[in-house]
Amino acid sequence: MANRPSSCMDSQTTRRRRYVIASWLRGYAPSPTTGPFDFAALTSDILALIDRWSPGRPVELIGHDWGALITYDVCVTAPELVHGADGHLFRVARPGRP
Repeated sequence: MANRPSSCMDSQTTRRRRYVIASWLRGYAPSPTTGPFDFAALTSDILALIDRWSPGRPVELIGHDWGALITYDVCVTAPELVHGADGHLFRVARPGRP
């Protein structure tokens, strides 16, 4: 899950017979740019995506940037739907500090 999904299907994913779904988050074009954009709405979008593509089966969820925060929220909101999760946030450097 990221602001901009990219095509990412590697040989390990294929060998494990896993599917990669890279979604457009609400508000990021070309998705609808109408709100709400709160975490409850964004988490609900991802829960609906999980229900649509993996009904009754937990998923491995990976999120980046805003997607990382939504990943954490999905884990707290519906832990039974998540087999594993990984979230990546950017480290923001401050002027004068490494």
